[in-house]
Amino acid sequence: MGEFLSRSGIGRRVRSRFRGIVAGVAGAVVLSSVLAACTSAAASTGPVTLNFYANPDVSGATTKIVAACSAQSHGQYTISYQVLPNASDQQRQQLIRRLAASDSSIDIMMLDVTWAPEFAQANLNRSGFLRSGY
Repeated sequence: MGEFLSRSGIGRRVRSRFRGIVAGVAGAVVLSSVLAACTSAAASTGPVTLNFYANPDVSGATTKIVAACSAQSHGQYTISYQVLPNASDQQRQQLIRRLAASDSSIDIMMLDVTWAPEFAQANLNRSGFLRSGY
């Protein structure tokens, strides 16, 4: 069966489709957080700083995207890239500890797709975006 999937390209298309879905979900999470921050920014007296907790990116792409997004807000907000540890388990552990301690500095998180159910089941979110049952 695996050989058939490899030769036919179906396995590759399924993986590609899955990656697209994961990227779409991640984009929706980031977008909803940014939009929520925009409404908060309008109510305050100056630009809001959003803390974006994400895995390290040696390519520099994340830093460029963060800078571009901040610039495109035209002063409504700035995004501060908070680099998590290299190891995935250490990233998860740090986020769990911060959320369990009600750390208010976390505005946007980059999550491994496998963590969302765990975080939701433990009610480890500030905005209510993650909920049990998804």
